[in-house]
Amino acid sequence: MQDVLRPVAEVNFRGALDNDGWSLAIEAISATEGPAEAIAGKQGEKLHSTALGGLSGKSYAIANKRIAQIYVKGPVMLDYWRSVGNSLNDFSYESFLDE
Repeated sequence: MQDVLRPVAEVNFRGALDNDGWSLAIEAISATEGPAEAIAGKQGEKLHSTALGGLSGKSYAIANKRIAQIYVKGPVMLDYWRSVGNSLNDFSYESFLDE
């Protein structure tokens, strides 16, 4: 390997719908290590946008949202790539909503 890798994540989703099928709540818990955490060699003081990009800050009209991270130290060195969190997290989020 000649370069650092992108982060990996496993995201678990839960949601709730009203009687008409509209979203009432969504929860996304990501088990991951973001690039900033990998470079620092430890978990950050707060949630880092590169670890949860694409999960947080969505503009859907869902009243109850919970976005969380379980820090998992990765086995390889990570670094910043364009659209790091968004590329994997956004796909997962949108796929969950489609279902």
